[in-house]
Amino acid sequence: MKNEENCLRLEEIRTALAEADAERLSAGVSAQERELMEEACVTLREAERRAIVNAETGLVERFRESAGSVNLQAKKIRTLVTKMNRIPKGLDATERVIKECVKVLRAIALWCTMLFLLVFMGSCASMSKAQLKRVGALV
Repeated sequence: MKNEENCLRLEEIRTALAEADAERLSAGVSAQERELMEEACVTLREAERRAIVNAETGLVERFRESAGSVNLQAKKIRTLVTKMNRIPKGLDATERVIKECVKVLRAIALWCTMLFLLVFMGSCASMSKAQLKRVGALV
C-alpha cells in the first residue's frame, strides 16, 4: 500500500515537473518567473529522486522480509531432510539385525530338524527274525 502511495506521488511529481518544464520554456514568461520555474523544477526533480529512493527502500525492505521467511522455511526443510537422512541409516542397522536373526533362526531350524531325525532314526531299530515272526503272527 505504501508503494502505491509512493507511485501516486511519483506520478504526481512527474506530471507537475512536465507542466513546470513546459511553462518554463514558454515565450511569455519573464526572466524572474523563468528563474522561479527552474528552481521549482530542481525542487521537483529532488522530490522525484526522493520518491524513487523511498519506493526502492520499501521494495528492499519487503524483499528482506520475504527473504527472511524463505530462510526460515529453508531451515525447516534442512532440519527435515537431516531427519530423513537418518532414517535409511536406522533402516540399514535394523536390516542387519534382522539378517542376523534370520541366520540364527535357520541354524535353530536345522538343529531341530537334525534332532528330530535322530529321534526318529533311533525309534526305527532293526528287528531280529524272532521279532518278525511274532509280528507276523499278530497280523
